Amino acid sequence: MGYDVGDRIFLIPSRGSPERVTFRVVGLADPIDHREEYWMGAPTYFDLGSVGESVVVPLFVNEDDYFNGIGSRYPTLVGDFGFYLFLDVAYLTASNADNVKQQVKGVETDINKVIHARWC
Repeated sequence: MGYDVGDRIFLIPSRGSPERVTFRVVGLADPIDHREEYWMGAPTYFDLGSVGESVVVPLFVNEDDYFNGIGSRYPTLVGDFGFYLFLDVAYLTASNADNVKQQVKGVETDINKVIHARWC
């Protein structure tokens, strides 16, 4: 990714703003084997990206810092969050597939409710 532990990354909250939000790199993640189930087919998730002239740096912060820290201070700042769900395929059968599907949808609904309650 081009960063090392201890490096500082600066976020500009809005175009033209003199303010800078500083993040200190405290750890790095790099797959030993990107084919492992843990990475769920997304080994490039940690790669730098770009949107127009802006560089997109994948940063991971805990939930409280995301919502109550940077999110509460900069509510219009664009951010993204996501989750992956492991499914034990040994449990999945034709007879319980619809039930499992509803359970997965329920997890997503519950997460969205919590996020909406904290964010809005």
